[in-house]
Amino acid sequence: MRSLMIALLVAAIAGCSTISVTADYDPEEDFSVYHTYTWIPRNPQATGNPRLDTPMYHDRVREAVDRVLAQKGFRKVGDDPDFWITFHQAVEQKLDVRTMNSGYHSGYYGGGRGWTMSVPETRVTEYEQGTFVIDIADAREKELVWRGIATGRLSKTPPGPAEQREQFFQVATEILVDFPPR
Repeated sequence: MRSLMIALLVAAIAGCSTISVTADYDPEEDFSVYHTYTWIPRNPQATGNPRLDTPMYHDRVREAVDRVLAQKGFRKVGDDPDFWITFHQAVEQKLDVRTMNSGYHSGYYGGGRGWTMSVPETRVTEYEQGTFVIDIADAREKELVWRGIATGRLSKTPPGPAEQREQFFQVATEILVDFPPR
């Protein structure tokens, strides 16, 4: 699931072993006035990753976010929305380095004689980490008022289209769980 969700998003994250989600928002904003939204009319910035930089990927992400927002009672409109929404994503190569001690024993275990030796063993694993960001801006003020971020380790095997849609939905659900803030 190199194409993160998002999955991150969307990378989702069902394909991710664990997902970390955070959100930040303007505490002065009155989110109770938000009922309608529309997508910012542009494609997300190119990442250089051919899996993320496709119209099909972008459509699946938007579809997942639209589904979550509809379940929360928000309505997508063409003109005069209460808020604008967009997303960003990235995939980074990461290394997981772990050192463990392997013990060897010899001699008499009950009589106090013998020796013990511990030999460190280091394992290095390369993996991809996906980051998916959802930004929400007040349509009147044209200011960012809420941002949700999901990060997770991506599966080595990319999902098929149906599985990717479900993963994107799961990630969008987790990111938007506390939107709007109370």
